[in-house]
Amino acid sequence: MAHPARAKRDGTIDDVPTLRLVTLRRLLAGLGPPLVFEVTADIASVAAGLRASRTSAAALVDEQGILQGTLSLAELAGADGRSRAETAMTIGAPMLAPESNIEDALRAMRTHHASCVVVAAASGELLGVLTAGDLACAPGAA
Repeated sequence: MAHPARAKRDGTIDDVPTLRLVTLRRLLAGLGPPLVFEVTADIASVAAGLRASRTSAAALVDEQGILQGTLSLAELAGADGRSRAETAMTIGAPMLAPESNIEDALRAMRTHHASCVVVAAASGELLGVLTAGDLACAPGAA
């Protein structure tokens, strides 16, 4: 016979399964450091970097290191490898905190009609760029 869940003195409940939300920080931990290129890099270099990494999108920054856009493998399809990365980049990807979850990221992508989200710490440190494919393959993704 199953026993009913009981509240403990600390307010938690015994024997009740809890849903552990997959945060973007946890998802990024399995992907390695973010790929960052200057907007003046050629597309072939960005493509080679993406293929050699476990990520599917890179951040593109200006000479001062300020984020200007993102570039994913999907956006590179058919692009001239000799062109500058800025000619194929996406501008205006939503930026989310690392504590956000997969559902938050997918909602932001739908709202902004974006192909990826930028994950940054409160300090402004870039933690990574995630595409819809990264989110769909994440453990716990529906």
